[in-house]
Amino acid sequence: VEIRHHAPGIDLDDLNNSPGTIRFYRERARSFGSLAAAQSAGVNVMVDGQAERVSAAFIEPTLWEVFRIQPLLGRTFVADDVVADGPATVALLSSRMWRQDFGADPEIVGQSISLDGRTMEIIGVLPEGFAVPNVGDVDVVGPLWLDPEVGWGSFGTWLFGRLADGSTLESAGAEVAALQAQVPEVAEGITAEQLAGFGWRASVRTAKEAVVGDIGATLFIVLGTVGFVLLIACANVANLFLVRAESRQKEFAVRAALGAGRRRVAGGFLSEALVLGAMGGLLGMVIAWTGTGWLTSIDLPLPRLQEVALTPTVIGFAGGVSLLSALLLGLIPMVRYAGTGWGGLLRDGNRTSTDGRVRHRARNVLVMSQLALGLVLLVSSGLLFRSLQALGRIDLGFDPTNTLAVQMSAGTSLSLSERADFYHAVVERARALPGVESAGFGSSGPLLSGSFSGGSFQIEGVERADDAIPDVALYRAMGPGYMEALGMRLVAGRPMTDADWQGSVPVVWVNEHFRDAFLDGQAVGKRITWENNAELPVEQQYAEIAGVFEMTREGAVTEDDGGFALLPMLVGEWGYPDISSGAVFLRGAPGTDVTSLAPAVREIVASINPNVPITESRSMEQAVEASLADRAITMTLVSIATGLALFLGAIGLFGVISYVVGQRTREIGVRIALGAESREVSGMVVRQGLGVIAGGIVLGLVAAFGLTRTLASLLHEDVSTTDPLTFVAAPILLVVVSLIATWLPARRASRVDPLEALRSE
Repeated sequence: VEIRHHAPGIDLDDLNNSPGTIRFYRERARSFGSLAAAQSAGVNVMVDGQAERVSAAFIEPTLWEVFRIQPLLGRTFVADDVVADGPATVALLSSRMWRQDFGADPEIVGQSISLDGRTMEIIGVLPEGFAVPNVGDVDVVGPLWLDPEVGWGSFGTWLFGRLADGSTLESAGAEVAALQAQVPEVAEGITAEQLAGFGWRASVRTAKEAVVGDIGATLFIVLGTVGFVLLIACANVANLFLVRAESRQKEFAVRAALGAGRRRVAGGFLSEALVLGAMGGLLGMVIAWTGTGWLTSIDLPLPRLQEVALTPTVIGFAGGVSLLSALLLGLIPMVRYAGTGWGGLLRDGNRTSTDGRVRHRARNVLVMSQLALGLVLLVSSGLLFRSLQALGRIDLGFDPTNTLAVQMSAGTSLSLSERADFYHAVVERARALPGVESAGFGSSGPLLSGSFSGGSFQIEGVERADDAIPDVALYRAMGPGYMEALGMRLVAGRPMTDADWQGSVPVVWVNEHFRDAFLDGQAVGKRITWENNAELPVEQQYAEIAGVFEMTREGAVTEDDGGFALLPMLVGEWGYPDISSGAVFLRGAPGTDVTSLAPAVREIVASINPNVPITESRSMEQAVEASLADRAITMTLVSIATGLALFLGAIGLFGVISYVVGQRTREIGVRIALGAESREVSGMVVRQGLGVIAGGIVLGLVAAFGLTRTLASLLHEDVSTTDPLTFVAAPILLVVVSLIATWLPARRASRVDPLEALRSE
């Protein structure tokens, strides 16, 4: 399980743990047999003389006990491997890194590896598929030391536990929730009134939830969509079974007369259905096997995507659904004729000019259900599309057009000032490249994977009561040209200059939310400080607000991050606390494809410091697309299923109308012989189809109104359920497709030759 914290009262809905909370639970919680902390980081690794940026996790030795993990080679950490107040000296490699970078060397244990300029001994290789919840796959794992002097702040550590014998998820959650009342006893400066103002609470969730996150909502939507398509396909096949059974009524009657019992006839239906189900299931698995290979080859924001495969469980489930569907389809004709004598079937089978009302009504109901389900999917995909359009129109607070982000890491082997000098040198040379309009550096950027910090701050001259709720905001580092390169808009004050990071006067830029929520609408000229600057001399603690920028979407297009600030990379002792990694942003001049400049930036980095790896290079437009990828994937999959559902529904309607026309060929021939015109015959057939279409639309709209609300709740209400255009356009499209399916057999009916019809009869 994992322990989380929540403080919605200060816009911190989801928090990890701090060293203080971890000690608190170790001392007071009894629901856990063991607890283990973990942190993630990116580190620079030297492999064959080349610098690589890899994912690392630093974990407490107890994590092996919590997750019950044994290494593939070597050993895991023990308490003696944890170095107090110093860098780790041992590490384990992932099996992937061991194979790719070290050739699966069986003698790897005991060798050394350089991480951020520190030499570490390799003591083992992790098992295949090892991943830390929330972190994912990691390349290197080192031991974690938690400073006992750090208190309740700095919520940057994950805490996992294994439930003690006799404990349940519910009892552990209840204990952790109850323990929060004791926080003021151990957290210096925190009162019960403050906790109430924070809306402070803690929760326990399973490790599975930590890995999967909210992707389950998307997968359930896709699963439900596939279920609808399966129902439509089953309704189609059921109609075909009924038609086939009706066309064989004389055969059944003759078989009965020759001594065949109902069980024998039913066995024939079931065997046909099972053959169809087995063939359909096998064909579906072949398509799924091909599609799975394609799915895992593309970059999708799905957890553990590379592990998706046709496992025995999946094959068994798919095979079971196929056979169950086949059995139900085989039972439909049996149920339909359960109360009818074979002699009655023989007499009824002689009437080929008209069809029995009951049979006709059953087929119409099946077609109506197909059209209704198709309309539900059509409305759902339309709403998803319209919502994606609306998200695309959201003002991001910056202009991603023709902007390149090149992410890199100077690591921690350089001093803070050396890192700042390095990034500044890269920006200066990149700014001189042909076609570059502006360039700047940030410790990360909007919608990019990267770090930003947060914490409480103090406004100069504003006293805060001891029990008052502190103001909290997020912040990130930037260098000169950052705002210009990202197309950010200043609403007050001035942009950043070289003097702002090279000089000694601390300055800061804040967004509109920060200004309005904390500074009464007037920000420029006021001074603020974060609590982590409290140990500096008073004259260096505060930074002057030099400008106000429009709200930017930092974490996701759909999220409002509240108060946000941008700090200079380095101003004396004041500035961003960690710029081990970041991104250089380049805005291309009109007519320049800025993505073509990525190789030139790589050359610049290599010429300044060849030990600094570039981790990723992509346009900011791609970053926006990636932020919306989960919605786009859902919309695409639902749209594909909707297209298939419409196709199947049209085929079902076409099949029923065609069968009716075939059964009424003699009647139609008589009508034409007696003077009926072609348009009258066509209209008669179309009117019959219109009743089915109208019924399907009514049923579909009723179902769509209800089910789309469920869709919206699964996607956190990012989907509108009242878009009038969708609820008008979807039925119109369904009517058009259905009328085409109805018009084709109607056209054939209008061309019936009366003499041929009577002669064939």
